[in-house]
Amino acid sequence: MTHKVISNEQSALFHKQINNANTIAIFGHQHMDGDCVGSVLSLGQILKKKGKKVSYFTSIAPDKSFSWIQEFDQIQTQMDYSRKADLHIFVDFSPLSRIPSLTDEHQDYFESISTIVIDHHHGDYENALLNIKDVDAPSCAEWLLELYTARDRLEYIDEPIATAMYMWIMMDTGNFMYDGNSSRTLRNAATLVELGADKNAVVFNMLRSRNFGTMKYVQIVLDRLSTYKNTIMRSYVIEDEREDLKLTKKDREYGQFIIQQIAGFPLTMLFKIQENAIKMSFRSREKEMNNGIEPIIANLIAEKFWWWWHTNAAWAKVKRNHRDPLEQIEEILEQVLVYTNRA
Repeated sequence: MTHKVISNEQSALFHKQINNANTIAIFGHQHMDGDCVGSVLSLGQILKKKGKKVSYFTSIAPDKSFSWIQEFDQIQTQMDYSRKADLHIFVDFSPLSRIPSLTDEHQDYFESISTIVIDHHHGDYENALLNIKDVDAPSCAEWLLELYTARDRLEYIDEPIATAMYMWIMMDTGNFMYDGNSSRTLRNAATLVELGADKNAVVFNMLRSRNFGTMKYVQIVLDRLSTYKNTIMRSYVIEDEREDLKLTKKDREYGQFIIQQIAGFPLTMLFKIQENAIKMSFRSREKEMNNGIEPIIANLIAEKFWWWWHTNAAWAKVKRNHRDPLEQIEEILEQVLVYTNRA
């Protein structure tokens, strides 16, 4: 797979804006994942080494499963709008709708401040001064690391920063299992290990520290596993079940991770039934990684429902109607087939 490369012009503009700013606010999307947490905090720590005053913001407090990352406790969910940073940086997202509690009544405030976007998702922030984006890159980490290796600025990346950066790549590639792991990704991972990234700490904290509740959750997902018209592998969970098990974000994601390993289906879907909504998670695989079966591309479906997407991993949300939620899920599954001409 061919990925974009940061141009000299992009790199020069990025570093110019950084050099001209004294105060910088870095934003991560709501429900921060490993790529987002690691990207936000490692970038902030690099900028602090350059003498910048840095603050971190997101809409919803991130999951404590990431609390072992340095400066995690400095991520804030409220802003003082009477004070303006010289520069905003959106990391791992683009549109203001991804930080709604911060922006809903303050759009003019955000539009008045120069903003850099570093992202690998579909969707744009039209007021950005600079968009550094590659929707085919497996993680946002690709860009951030290369912004500092392109100009031989590796002296800013110490062991804690390299570890946070390594976590970005590891989380968004499924520990290098997912499709699209290019030579670029593997080279960047090797560079971070050479810079001191604690690979064992990342693997233990994010992959090899599952608890009993996690396994009970996986059991629920597998017990409800079924196929829809021999095309979609699907399961569902109920919000209260997840709450009772006191799952972290990484635990909740593990159910989807397990069922998406099943080969032979164009699409995998996991539904979460809430009181007033149904959330859904889509996963597809390149046909070379799925017995030659042509995939249903996840982001094309999410775009119909509107939510948040990569090419092969996407999310969506619809309001609950008055019917039984399982009946509504059946309707959604049929819609997916219609949208993708598989009905």
